[in-house]
Amino acid sequence: MKGLVPLVLVLLGLCFYEANALVCPSLVFESYTFITGPSLALRLQLESYNAPKEAVEAKMEVKKCIDDISFVKKKYIEEVMVSAQSDSKE
Repeated sequence: MKGLVPLVLVLLGLCFYEANALVCPSLVFESYTFITGPSLALRLQLESYNAPKEAVEAKMEVKKCIDDISFVKKKYIEEVMVSAQSDSKE
């Protein structure tokens, strides 16, 4: 069973490598909020999806770690996200 997941991922990569789609705007906004936004904004956004409390709390725990990343590194992550998003529009 452990080998099944990597096999499926490899098959998806081989079969759909030319797939071209736009990133969901909601996902982009959540990602930016997760990386650079305040914790309260992220919590409110996650709760608006009616996510289970356990899932919200788990993401907030990870957000605490993200908040410890330096400003310079966060800006680098943002640049990568913008680049990936612009690549998907072409």
